[in-house]
Amino acid sequence: MLSRSLERIACECQIGALEVVNHTRAVKHRLLEISRAAKCLTQTNQQRRRDSYQKLLALTRWVVRQASEVMQRWGTGRMKVVGKLLRVETQIGQLRHFVPWIEKVIHQTQQPVWGGDTHVEDQLLSLFETHTQVIRKGKAHKPDEFGRLVRIDEVENGMVSGYQVLEGNPDDTTAWVPALKQHQLASGERRRWPPATADFFLPRTSGRRKPWACRRWRCRVADGYRPSRPGSRSSAGSDEHCAGRPAVKPSSAP
Repeated sequence: MLSRSLERIACECQIGALEVVNHTRAVKHRLLEISRAAKCLTQTNQQRRRDSYQKLLALTRWVVRQASEVMQRWGTGRMKVVGKLLRVETQIGQLRHFVPWIEKVIHQTQQPVWGGDTHVEDQLLSLFETHTQVIRKGKAHKPDEFGRLVRIDEVENGMVSGYQVLEGNPDDTTAWVPALKQHQLASGERRRWPPATADFFLPRTSGRRKPWACRRWRCRVADGYRPSRPGSRSSAGSDEHCAGRPAVKPSSAP
């Protein structure tokens, strides 16, 4: 990204005013070395991996340093531009945006490679989508996903009544009450018969079911409730499907 912006700036400058070296081939070789060394956990391969990372970071620092010098020369008016100033200003804006993020990537790469700290706080996963987070499934056979988890609330006929971008991968039980409150604010009415799903249930009583705001609505996980055997008398009516309610559908948005 930085090299491409620098090359576009050099095309608009006087010949010889800005020399840009393309390190794409060298970076590709370093990445191949890191990939090969990571396949084996021997001490020799681990040292090769650290050496390749050091060379890769050296190339990245060189490009970041050149980009910072170009921005400084542009700010002081010492850059000789013979082409269109608007194109140069556009690329300078790209450099101002990406240089801080790349410096953060350099810093967070040093901690696990040389410091051994793999739990980096506020880890940057994408330069183009900086809000990307790791969505962990919590199961050994489920790979981690990258993006953001979005809760989408739907009512009858597929109408979307609300949505919310969630932090991390929270439990589905935390989305039920906010979805109902958002539906009430959007529609101006209160649904008296929310669905009895696998995580939420209303204990069977002799009277009628009460509204969703009633304290008798409980969560299986929070109360330690375990569903009874299918078909038994205690489970009768606990999984009854009720119409006219918002259905919570969590989905990932990579």
